[in-house]
Amino acid sequence: MRCHFYKNRAACLLILLLCLGISTAEPLALGTAAYQDDFLEAAEEEQHLEVHFIDVEQGDSIYIKFPNGKTMLVDAGDRNAGKKVVQYLKKQGVTAIDQVVSTHPDIDHIGGFLEVFTKMHVTRLLDSGKTHTTNTYAEYLKLIALHQIPFKVAEEGQKLQLDPDVEVKVLHVDREAEENNPASIVLKVSYGEIDVLLTSDTDEKNEKKLIKRYDLRSEILKVAHHGSATSNSQAFVDAVNPEAAVFSYDQANDYGHPVNKVVARLYHIGTALYSTAESGDIVVSIDKEGYEIKADPYDPGFDPGPKQE
Repeated sequence: MRCHFYKNRAACLLILLLCLGISTAEPLALGTAAYQDDFLEAAEEEQHLEVHFIDVEQGDSIYIKFPNGKTMLVDAGDRNAGKKVVQYLKKQGVTAIDQVVSTHPDIDHIGGFLEVFTKMHVTRLLDSGKTHTTNTYAEYLKLIALHQIPFKVAEEGQKLQLDPDVEVKVLHVDREAEENNPASIVLKVSYGEIDVLLTSDTDEKNEKKLIKRYDLRSEILKVAHHGSATSNSQAFVDAVNPEAAVFSYDQANDYGHPVNKVVARLYHIGTALYSTAESGDIVVSIDKEGYEIKADPYDPGFDPGPKQE
């Protein structure tokens, strides 16, 4: 973590005066230009995009802080995860969420929103438009209405306007899908030279469409559907070619996530593997040229063998 310190009291005083709009006396003005340059350089260096993969056990929740200070929450885990998500956001100093994205109505993605909507102000909400019949989904809609949260259905190709330096693009959504997972919103977040692909629970059929329509190459991949065999095909993994991949799942899940062949596909191409089950919360700090992942990659514990088709 990079920290910036001001070298003397005069610099600190100057910054305070500049913030207050107070002009400085003549003696102090001699060093003003140098101190302003130092201050602006420090501020520029601190412009980071932060992507937080919150450990919500068997589910997804991703908090993003943009360089300009705007915030976005993509999913919120299940009902039990709601308190953890709210506590995590408050610990980060978040008092309001500028943009919520609800990728699809499965409980392990929207359940935690019941707590989030109750405890935090949400400026606007982007939804997949896919409906569901569960009590959790009904309560989710009720809270949106109760708190009068501005609500829009995502459209493929749209861009979310949160920070002029960061592109957030919807690569896929399908409100007409027969099942929930294929309806998932897929987002690509781009800042400078670094791309982050957030795949939610999209499936292999959608992956084929994405390969045909977009340049999917991304430095960081949020592995689809917790590492399920219904997603993360070899063709998709090759198209993304990530340097790092994050799995979000519970160690004790009943679904066998992540499946070995998905782990092997990523491991084989040299991707560094990260897991909320192994590391807990995972924070990625991104500037325009590189990134730092504040967690240790994990060893899958097996020889991945030949390339998986």
